[in-house]
Amino acid sequence: MLTQAEASDPKIKISIEPGFDGYIKRSMAMPMKVQIENKGEAFSGTLMFQFQPTYEYGSAQALKVELPKGFRKPIRFHFPGYTDEKYNGKVMNKSTYLYERDWQNGKEVDYSGPQIFTPKYFDESQDLIGVLSEKYDRLTELRVLPSTESTMIELTKEELPSRSMGFEMLSYLIIDEYGIAALDAAQQEALKGRIKSGGILIAGASTNRAQQYGSIYDLLPMKMDKEVKFETALFAKKEKDRPSYSFIPGFIGDVDKGAEIATKSDEFPEVVKKQYDKGGIVQTGFSLGDQPLASWKGYGTWLEKILNPDLNSFSSSENFLEQAQWELNEPNSYFDDFYI
Repeated sequence: MLTQAEASDPKIKISIEPGFDGYIKRSMAMPMKVQIENKGEAFSGTLMFQFQPTYEYGSAQALKVELPKGFRKPIRFHFPGYTDEKYNGKVMNKSTYLYERDWQNGKEVDYSGPQIFTPKYFDESQDLIGVLSEKYDRLTELRVLPSTESTMIELTKEELPSRSMGFEMLSYLIIDEYGIAALDAAQQEALKGRIKSGGILIAGASTNRAQQYGSIYDLLPMKMDKEVKFETALFAKKEKDRPSYSFIPGFIGDVDKGAEIATKSDEFPEVVKKQYDKGGIVQTGFSLGDQPLASWKGYGTWLEKILNPDLNSFSSSENFLEQAQWELNEPNSYFDDFYI
């Protein structure tokens, strides 16, 4: 939820929501939502955020704002990372500043709203699973992976980042019968960029394949153009652990060269995997959220077994900011100002 605090000057009111629903992971890039309301005259200035992306170094980000009289709308952008753990131990009392014109020469302006970030934190050991689905509630059985610390969050078009760095917190992205083609071009490229940089896409089947996946469709390891029935025996070795029904509907097609067929139903590829740069794609020939499979109590256990081998072979845990810090510490010391 947006956090707000009242101040003496009500002309401009600012609310800040970092990450997803106010939650972030320390030192990881994240989307930012700033709600600005201007009840006074037209204002032209700069909103500046001072913050620490990692334990040892600080930074700042400036955002040019043009606020006509009566302006009220959210502004979305991205942070390279944030942490409240500081090397020098100092407590920061203010991190958000508003200036007329620019921050170098302009006058600081009072506003109503938070003076400092107060994000909530996801556990650093948790895998975050972002879900794009028209019916998020039907994926209840996938929200708990029995032996893996994970949290599933619903994503909406409005909050989807337009740069791949905004997805950095997400280890996995599930697409369940969602119209990716309806996203703008920047959001689609951001999704592809996150997969390329180390994220794992879990892609289910759909009757409208190209419409559902948009520009991502060409990345999928299997083209779904033939309708089939899959045996559910492959979901578990023991009959007592399987779904009570024998078949589910699905789609198959040509499998890309270099892709791996993880499971088969008879001779039909049921789950196909493909590496995409540092990340990967896990594609199922069936819809992830269709009934009765979506209500099967063993669904989360099955998904975990499918994903676990990919944690080492696909995803990259390397933190860009920490790597940059080690490589740039010495050359950066030759500059007097951290604004370069």
